[in-house]
Amino acid sequence: MDKHTLTIEKTIINKAITYILYNLEEDISVDDVSSFCGVSKYHLNRIFRKETGEALYEFIKRNRIEHSAWRLKVEKDKSVTEICSDYGYSPSNYTTEFKKSLHISPSHFRKESEERVHSCSLSRG
Repeated sequence: MDKHTLTIEKTIINKAITYILYNLEEDISVDDVSSFCGVSKYHLNRIFRKETGEALYEFIKRNRIEHSAWRLKVEKDKSVTEICSDYGYSPSNYTTEFKKSLHISPSHFRKESEERVHSCSLSRG
């Protein structure tokens, strides 16, 4: 493969990643991403996996869960149900995906993060 082709593929992948990260709370699909990038979903999936080692759909799911985990830590006024619905999950599907990804339930994750903050503030005082 020539240098020009590799540059084009990396540009497409960067465009796809940017689109995904800016639209995590939208109901985006591989079709949406490939359409935005102007390539077939088969081609995008192939070059994305080759470059990142991860399937495009898995990348979308993983980033949704990771971003929602960050929100669980910082948005104390929002319930787990509110946050999961922002990403298009039902509470049971969200819990399943969250556990699969982070090996802990969303509610336990939130509780542990609150306990860490509390113990850090006690040790400073």
